[in-house]
Amino acid sequence: MQSARYKKEKKDPGEVLVTHFKQLKADIESFNLKPVYILMGDEGYFLDLLSDIFEKLIADDGFKEFNFNVLYGKEATAEDVISIARSYPMMAERRVVILKEAQQFKDWEKLATYIQKPVETTVLVIVHKNGAIDGRKKWAKDVLNGPKTEVFESVRLDENRIIDWIITHFKRHRIKVDLKAAIILYELIGSDMSRLYNEIEKMVISLPPNSEVRVEEITGSVGMSKEYSPFDLQSALINRNLERSYRIMHFFSKPPAVEQLPVIIATLYSFFGKIALFHRLVSSGKIRSKNDAFKYIRVYDMDEFLRATKVYSFDKCKQVIHLLHTTDLKFKGVDSGTADKAALLKEMVYHILH
Repeated sequence: MQSARYKKEKKDPGEVLVTHFKQLKADIESFNLKPVYILMGDEGYFLDLLSDIFEKLIADDGFKEFNFNVLYGKEATAEDVISIARSYPMMAERRVVILKEAQQFKDWEKLATYIQKPVETTVLVIVHKNGAIDGRKKWAKDVLNGPKTEVFESVRLDENRIIDWIITHFKRHRIKVDLKAAIILYELIGSDMSRLYNEIEKMVISLPPNSEVRVEEITGSVGMSKEYSPFDLQSALINRNLERSYRIMHFFSKPPAVEQLPVIIATLYSFFGKIALFHRLVSSGKIRSKNDAFKYIRVYDMDEFLRATKVYSFDKCKQVIHLLHTTDLKFKGVDSGTADKAALLKEMVYHILH
């Protein structure tokens, strides 16, 4: 287990996060506990999971209300937290106190004095979302470096780590998912771990063990049309197939398919962003072959992706990304004028092709 002393790791942040999460989860569930836990960071998914595990530490045996407390940072004072934390548990070995929304907590200097000398029979869990505690202030150093404190920082995972997590999470349910389907799920949902988790859980309910999830199941689950998907449009644009591009565009211009415009924008935004990254890596000498590309970029069809890099230069990608950004803003009502959703889609596809 890593030291309670808080320090930045030089290893891959995603690897550190997943490894530490597994270790911490195992320790909590085996009651190998410390008096103070700081759960903080940008990725709320892991923070919520750990918070739920801590809550389940106290059995619902009629005494839980005496041994489990939740406070909220906007309302709680240090006196509130310390008073409860110093109370002895009733008919139990320990009490659990969770301070949620600690990013809104103001009374850190006083709370830091408790964290330096915490009560052994209390587990104080501080959940600080939307970023880490700024460790430069004295009170923050006292909080993060408490002698009996465990700090868990939940950073946002990069795309490769999330795709690996998708495959692993399906595997936990004894369900296989191929790389292409996992990438497409990521492209359609994005990096929101909570949404990804809920989407996977929704899918596995209807799937028997040892089944396999393919692209068709993924697109069907998130409400994509069986006739065309955003990836069909993407493929047509890559190959500069004007006839197919316009045919798919007209399909998505009609209700209810036109409501998928935000998904189309997100899908293309991610793809052209990867092409731009590819060109930068090539110019820096990091990519010299197809195998090199696999190290840095995850796409469901590398051959098609490499064709796209020959069709769309770095400068053209910048133009397309700007176009996608402005189209997204117009879809949300910013400087949209009289253009409706169908008109926005048609204009977007035309400018990408020309």
